[in-house]
Amino acid sequence: MKVLRIIYYSSYHRRRRKYYLFLLLFIILIVTPYTFYWCVEINAYNSDIKIFKRDVEKFRHETQNDDLERVHPILAKYIQSPYNINILKSYHEEYSVLYIQTNNIAYFDLIARYPELYKSLFNRFRLKQEHIHIITLYPLFYELLIKLKPHLQEKFDRLNLHKYPQDMNIDDDSPLLCGHLRIGRNPSNPKDVVFPHRESMNTTVLKFLLSRPGRVFITTDSGEVQQLARKLFATKNNEPSRLIEINGTIAHIDRDWNYLGCESLEKTILDFHALSYCHLAVISKSSFGHLAAMRRINPYEELYLYCEGIKKINNADDYNSYKYSTC
Repeated sequence: MKVLRIIYYSSYHRRRRKYYLFLLLFIILIVTPYTFYWCVEINAYNSDIKIFKRDVEKFRHETQNDDLERVHPILAKYIQSPYNINILKSYHEEYSVLYIQTNNIAYFDLIARYPELYKSLFNRFRLKQEHIHIITLYPLFYELLIKLKPHLQEKFDRLNLHKYPQDMNIDDDSPLLCGHLRIGRNPSNPKDVVFPHRESMNTTVLKFLLSRPGRVFITTDSGEVQQLARKLFATKNNEPSRLIEINGTIAHIDRDWNYLGCESLEKTILDFHALSYCHLAVISKSSFGHLAAMRRINPYEELYLYCEGIKKINNADDYNSYKYSTC
């Protein structure tokens, strides 16, 4: 028997925990790690498609096998594009959908917008659609299953995110303003993709934050943006700096499969954790900034997205309406 040990470690999200416990128990009952569950067919395709329950690596290998496509043509067809909404909708018309897995968590909300895909879950468990959106599930998993190691927690506490350092003798509970600037391919991150619409993002976002009172935290994939932020938020006459920085190596972890990925992991974890404590956040169109913002008590309060300008985001539909290709 597997034992899930839940550690309550932060008062910041305490209001959500009781509500989340029911969802956690439900998810534990229907989800098994490292297993694919595909649908029980309910129509004439019984002779063509079987139920699959396989180890992940073995299953991936089998999906590339010509025999599998020949024996199970419909199953193979849908496996190849699990995040395609139209295919999923037609799939639901043929089968009772029990479980859906995307190849990127960013697709989760797009799928969840179609309630018919979750009809079987509702019929079985009376779980409402709004309870299985990313805004609910991601904070649940992060808060209950993730805890900073002691040395990381110590570094995080030293940031004094909401107050100036005590040795500066400034009693200031000013808001924390955050900017997540993912520039894309640049000298600090040469293996990333190119985002052609983000040329002006650095100056636009930094000046937007500069115009508002409060401490400022910037996380970015670009050393040039770091330098620009230091210049814009530079102080005179020994005044306390508004800028909060987390030192470390810049790298895109899932693209730098070498020592850079390891060196940058600590900074990436702290950056992500810090973003979820912001009173105001301007994020790039990216899962990193979006998921961090979703951990906040009020996820859409003072949330902005850079997409050829700074756009106010009030709900999930606002965020999903802006496409990666245009932002």
